[in-house]
Amino acid sequence: SPLSLAAERGEAERVESLPKEPDADLNAVNDGGNTPLSRAARNGHIEIVKMMLQDKDRIDSEHYYHAFFAAAKGGHSDVLDLLLETFGLDVNAKNRRGRTPLSWAAQSGRIEEVELLLEHGADANLKDSEGKTPLWWAMMEGWVEVMKEL
Repeated sequence: SPLSLAAERGEAERVESLPKEPDADLNAVNDGGNTPLSRAARNGHIEIVKMMLQDKDRIDSEHYYHAFFAAAKGGHSDVLDLLLETFGLDVNAKNRRGRTPLSWAAQSGRIEEVELLLEHGADANLKDSEGKTPLWWAMMEGWVEVMKEL
């Protein structure tokens, strides 16, 4: 959708005007399962995330978690912190494969995000559906600093 593309590209002026259009859907999901909010979060567009959160009553709560995972994987601690503070999200939430935001951040070598998630109470010992922990994911990718933190 035009809104999703503008959110992904960081086009703040366009994002600000699009939700006012009657057919703009803040919950639109593309073929990859991404919403405008998750696309902005994944790319670290904090101002766009903030704009969208002004209309948070129009966003299905399940999409908050998708954005949360996207920010963890994308390495955007400011977006992670905003989502945690705004919605009180479960820091140990699991996706359909049993992965947590911490496991994604660990696999991606995102030390700041790993630290932030741990500060918010993320459990480093949670296993995904394949029995793998965040430490395992960090080890497989060779992220020594992340391994030390975990």
